[in-house]
Parts: sequence; C-alpha cells; structure tokens
Amino acid sequence: MVIDMKYLVSKKAILNFADGAQVELQPGINSFPDEVIKHWAFSAHAQPIDENELKQEDLTSASVSLEAEIEKLVAENEDLKSQIEVKDVTISELNKVLEEMKTQIAVKSDEIQTRSNPEDVVTNTEKRGRAGNDKKQSSSDS
Repeated sequence: MVIDMKYLVSKKAILNFADGAQVELQPGINSFPDEVIKHWAFSAHAQPIDENELKQEDLTSASVSLEAEIEKLVAENEDLKSQIEVKDVTISELNKVLEEMKTQIAVKSDEIQTRSNPEDVVTNTEKRGRAGNDKKQSSSDS
C-alpha cells in the first residue's frame, strides 16, 4: 500500500537540483515525488501532514463554510419575517378600507333607492334584516 504523503508548504520556494532542474514549491498542501522530498532543503520549506490532520482541516473548513451559510440564511429568514409583518399590516389596513367602502356603497345605494322610489323603499339594511327573519320564520313554520 502506497501512502501519498501530503506536505504543507508555508511560502513559495524553488529547489535547485544538481542536474540543473528546478522545482517550485507553492504554498498550500501538496504531494511531491520522492526525489523532491529527498532534496536537502525540502524539509526547511515543507512539513509533512498526516491524514488525520488533513481530515481535521477539511472538517474545520467545512464547518466554517456551513457556519457562514447558516448566518446568511438566518439573516435572510429575519428579513423575510419582517416583510411578512409589513404585508400583514397592509392587508389589515386594506381589509378595513374594504369594509368602509362596502358600508359606503350600501348607504349610497339606499340613498339612490329612496330618491327614485320614495313610497316603496326597502333599504339594503332592511333587506338584510328581513332575510334573517325570513330564514327564522321558515324554520319555525316546519
């Protein structure tokens, strides 16, 4: 079983080899071939990391990411709740206006009926009252 060892490089470095080759070490977690690992200056620039450290780093990174996402969603949720409250107030106000308008329409309708037929006027208010009484009477007749 070959374990691909990971190394943490803290800052950029260039390793020069006897054959003239150069290898650039980039900051971060990397894997390297054996000839690079055996270079005399390699250990000054890169530290070995075991799998548990990698897993812990991945978990920490994921945890930080999830915490940031949770904060974002909580803020968005609070904003949506406040929007709902504003809309609820608007709906209540509009319902009040609607009821006032219905009352005004009934009053105006009664006024129009009174002007056009003053002798034989049954207002909307009276009709509503009679309809309720008729229902009561029809149920008592049976």
